[in-house]
Amino acid sequence: MNAMVYSRIHLSGLLKLLWCCLLLLVVGVTLWLFSGVSRNNARVAFEFDIPLDAVADGKGGVVTSAQSQEAIIKARRMGVVPQGSDTIMRPHSDHDIDAITNAPRRPWQAGVNAAKILPSFMIDKGALPPAPDPKLVAASDYGPLPVIDAEGRKPLAVYAKAFDNKPKRGLVTLIVASIGSNREVSEMAIARLPGRISLAVNPYAPEGAMWLAKARSNGHETLLALPMEPNDYPSSDPGPATLLTQLTPQENRQRLEWVLSRGTGYVGVLAWSGLKFLNSAKDLIPMLQILHQRGLLLVDNQPEVPSRAARMARDIGVPRAMVNRRILADMSPALMDRALADLQAIAADTGQAVGVFEQPTLDQIARLSDWAATLNEDKVVLAPVSSVVDLQADKPIVSIETLRAAAFGP
Repeated sequence: MNAMVYSRIHLSGLLKLLWCCLLLLVVGVTLWLFSGVSRNNARVAFEFDIPLDAVADGKGGVVTSAQSQEAIIKARRMGVVPQGSDTIMRPHSDHDIDAITNAPRRPWQAGVNAAKILPSFMIDKGALPPAPDPKLVAASDYGPLPVIDAEGRKPLAVYAKAFDNKPKRGLVTLIVASIGSNREVSEMAIARLPGRISLAVNPYAPEGAMWLAKARSNGHETLLALPMEPNDYPSSDPGPATLLTQLTPQENRQRLEWVLSRGTGYVGVLAWSGLKFLNSAKDLIPMLQILHQRGLLLVDNQPEVPSRAARMARDIGVPRAMVNRRILADMSPALMDRALADLQAIAADTGQAVGVFEQPTLDQIARLSDWAATLNEDKVVLAPVSSVVDLQADKPIVSIETLRAAAFGP
């Protein structure tokens, strides 16, 4: 009898011990998960030198409660939109992260409301692979030039940003040009805009290679702007490297190679001005052949007056995209909004649309960022320029009012 009682007591003790162990395990796992969230938030706080309270939503986003407005001023200045974080969470030492994680909590932290996290493409800022790939570059008198390697790999394919359009929707491609021309605008565009917006670097910009690398490190696919002769040249002069109809093919080749040597890691060139040159077959074809031999794409930037360049590029085998709308520096906010609405309508109807901001201002970058944050992804989605290569029809888009009505209703 005593042995039986003792056995029951012993069994009861074991069960209690097992229960305590299980409880400790649950608590430990919970604390570990919370620590991971806290450390993730700490990375954001450390990156932007803002209080940890401002990233207390558990997802690395910056919150916008009435109490946290002061905390996000630095984040705003650094290009983080108030509703969330679209930045790379760069790794820092555990000591730095722990120091922030263990920082004293502010009295109002408990009252901070989590902000709405941005659409997925807004945080698509993971760094692209470093450039150049050693096999895709060759030395020249001007600097490094892109080449197709012995295995047939092309710069366009290797340096392109990964993109998966599932479920299938219309593709809106936006290119922000003149990167490097104005440091403040360039920094803001690189830091604040979604990674799926492509950036085109000005070949005359100081430190062009640095701008290309910085854009890629922030998740942006890159292009180089290629100056070409406009109809009103020389009244309108794109600069000393402009491809001109009055030059020989060899002279234009030298200018083209100078532009292409301004950096590495880009997928192709954006035609800058150039309606006269783009419509001169004898002058353009030799340049297209060079782009083809080097594995690069061409973006035809003449939506108002369709050029022959896209057809010539297709015939030669040069991957190409065509701009449907240009947003100029002097456009009013209303006109900019209309151009963006046009692009959405075109993409929803035809599958693809390309727009370019030629010389964006700070206000335009801010407005573009806000527009992207509210983009309805049910019908269209932002996409890098490489994703629309050779998908657009040669004929120009017409009847935009009809397209807009079909996409968004009367």
